[in-house]
Amino acid sequence: DKFGNYIQCWRRCLDKDGSNRVNWDEYHEACGEMGFRGDIAGAWRVLDDDFSGFVTLKELDRDSDAMIVKFRDWLFENFGGIREAFKVLDRDGGGTMTFPEFRKALRRYAFPGLDPIGKVSEKEAMLLFESLKPTLGARSIAQNDIMFLDAWGASPPDEDITDAELNVWNKPMKKTIMKPPSTSLCYTRHPADFVAMQQVASAPPPVPPAQRAEMSLVPFAGYAPPPPKQRRGGAAGGP
Repeated sequence: DKFGNYIQCWRRCLDKDGSNRVNWDEYHEACGEMGFRGDIAGAWRVLDDDFSGFVTLKELDRDSDAMIVKFRDWLFENFGGIREAFKVLDRDGGGTMTFPEFRKALRRYAFPGLDPIGKVSEKEAMLLFESLKPTLGARSIAQNDIMFLDAWGASPPDEDITDAELNVWNKPMKKTIMKPPSTSLCYTRHPADFVAMQQVASAPPPVPPAQRAEMSLVPFAGYAPPPPKQRRGGAAGGP
């Protein structure tokens, strides 16, 4: 009764900065202003059903959120922005619109509302007008009264991401030139063949024959020559 509808309550008491996001501090302060003496923490947990740490109008009242979001999207899609839209809707250029002027503008430019047939009803037009008014007793709306829709639903910057991390993500990606595979390898569809050929490809190159001969003359570490053969019928090394 104090605010008339959910959107007015949301804008005037909870979401004073027009971000469509209310954190715990804003919510706790609003409860004090409204004189709420119930379970403040329990009510917060019910509203913040996705445990995001903030509450939106959609979590407070889905129908009100659907109406205001559809109106905002319609302004941008058909007029390009909030300022541009108000200049067109305010046909007489007086800077304000009463409810009859507002309702006529919605119907002239075919605002669909939430009606399945695509035609805004009298009730929806009145609810939307009452939601946009600067105060409950105001009889008209001005351009400044709907400018909050310009930033409505915009995601704030993520405070957990540092400037250095943002710079890393904003850097252009380097182009990597992939080298073609060696023509000496023949890839087959069988995994075992592929593994075998990879092992062959990674083996050291063959040693030339001349180098192998030289290597055979060099004894390796720990090499011990075999004992001399003994002659039959006598000791080794005898006559």
